[in-house]
Amino acid sequence: MKKLTLLTLVLLTFFACRKNIEENLTTTTTITPPIITEVDYEPAVIEVIATLFGEVYDESGTPISNAAVTLDNNNTNTDDKGRFVFKDISMNKLGAYVEVNKNGFFPGSDRFFPEEGSVNYVKITLLDKSNIGNFPSGEGALISSPEGISIDFPANGVVDADGNPYEGTVEVAARWIDPTATNLQEIMPGGLQGLMPGGVQGNGDTFEEVALASFGMMAVELEGSNGEALNLGNDKKATLTFPVPTELLANAPATIPLWYFNESVGMWVIEGSATLQGAEYIGEVSHFSFWNCDAPFDVAKACGIVLSSTGTPLANANIKITILSSGVSRMGWTNSNGEFSGKLPANEILELNVFENWYCTELYTTNIGPIPTSTDTTTCFDLGTFNLTNTSQEIDITATVLDCAGSPVTNGWLEINLNGNNYSFYIEDGSNVSMILLNCTNQSELTVLAGNIDDLKVSDQANYNITYPLDLGTITACDNTLPEWLIVDIEGDMTTYPSVSFGYDAGTDTLTLSAQIPGPNNELVQFSLIDVTEIAPASYDNSNIQYSNIVVPSTTGGFLNSSCGIGSCTFSQLDIQVFGAVGELVTGTISGTLDFYDSGTTSNVTKDIDITFSIFRD
Repeated sequence: MKKLTLLTLVLLTFFACRKNIEENLTTTTTITPPIITEVDYEPAVIEVIATLFGEVYDESGTPISNAAVTLDNNNTNTDDKGRFVFKDISMNKLGAYVEVNKNGFFPGSDRFFPEEGSVNYVKITLLDKSNIGNFPSGEGALISSPEGISIDFPANGVVDADGNPYEGTVEVAARWIDPTATNLQEIMPGGLQGLMPGGVQGNGDTFEEVALASFGMMAVELEGSNGEALNLGNDKKATLTFPVPTELLANAPATIPLWYFNESVGMWVIEGSATLQGAEYIGEVSHFSFWNCDAPFDVAKACGIVLSSTGTPLANANIKITILSSGVSRMGWTNSNGEFSGKLPANEILELNVFENWYCTELYTTNIGPIPTSTDTTTCFDLGTFNLTNTSQEIDITATVLDCAGSPVTNGWLEINLNGNNYSFYIEDGSNVSMILLNCTNQSELTVLAGNIDDLKVSDQANYNITYPLDLGTITACDNTLPEWLIVDIEGDMTTYPSVSFGYDAGTDTLTLSAQIPGPNNELVQFSLIDVTEIAPASYDNSNIQYSNIVVPSTTGGFLNSSCGIGSCTFSQLDIQVFGAVGELVTGTISGTLDFYDSGTTSNVTKDIDITFSIFRD
């Protein structure tokens, strides 16, 4: 049971689809949020086993490495190309929430609807945590950004993480999120979906699903002069001003609910309202997070399948849905089976567009709807199968990808560079790899790179002349070693971690390494080296290894779990072979004997352990 307690609370909001089709719809309805002191929300759950393959970028399109990624209780990190994988884990078919965090950026997240056995795709773009100004906490200030947002801070209204009044300079990081941006589903948190007492009509106490139409969003975070987290407090409120895009003004309601994004549950939650003044929404808030101006409307769950002209499922294709009555639209992705689904507006005529190659040429367009209102969240209204007819630039690509032993890769990726753009596809069956790409600019060749996550190996990059169709033949992902990895060897039982997180504090000479892979027991390896005058290539004994936490699979069918606090570790030695500068590799080994709890036998065991690692230094 998830419980949220608020002063003014009316909606818990999600809005997304399997592959995140998010619709911003306009309405002229005036909403007066009721006052609700407590909301109990227990989401329906249908467990499925599925895979999520994702990519994380900054706003310039550069992949972000070593970003922390969380999906329910599973954790991992992005690799050097910003990729991450959660393979064959339990997910909620009715809504799975993935979150990404990286220092220097606002949190990013997405919500998708996986099917049993599906490979799902998300693309998340992290917004730079830009500082737009500062002010003395005792005086307050009006802080504005070039994007058109502004925040009017009260005097003596800022507190620290413990709720104590803060005295000093307040640094303000804030960003406007344009609700008409074509990549909104990549840059906004979660989705645009919600729960409302009695639905849009408000005729009841039970929660019913609604969708949200956004007229503007804002991300705000406060820090003290020493980087400490701050927020509003002391019963004070700040005034937020959101610019409304010109194309949305005609349908912008005079009063609209304000929503904040609750990261613990991955939902938008209503708290207060904003009024339209000219071309801006203005409203008061009592704390900071992501804030959103949204109007709710009835929803229907719908789904469909997109096939190429040859009948091949079109994976990772962009699906755009436009509400013809307002002209507002958003985009999402198909999964590996060409499937898409989501919460669409009921009783509306919609236009469906299909694009290929990450917003490339339009492949297909048709009108759909009206779709009847749906109260059953477990089934969807079948929109049917959409067969594409644009074949002139359609490259039907097939390949076989093998590991070093000559067996099909079962946990890897294929990266194709076409006209300077990289397109990554997850591989779960290397004996039968296929995808469709659109050659928008009539290029004559492309380059291909294949990777095997389990063996930490990649192929050499190879060039291919483009033909229609294009058979890449057999690619062996065994030519080069992935640069970042961590391997745990417990008396011959080895676990490989393809993504590792690195932290080094030069002020305290503390080095912390951690690796996490998705799994029901949150498998991880963490250890830290402290109280060293200067970290450098050398051997360090147990006195410097002050913390470790190991959770890895056991040969008994359970998990080995060992955790030690300051001064109680029994590692014998850590050797750092290479300690490069920022952006360069850190490599080394750590060995010793640890006491484990074996969940498979419910007993304590003592085992020798050896760890090797290679990671880029942040």
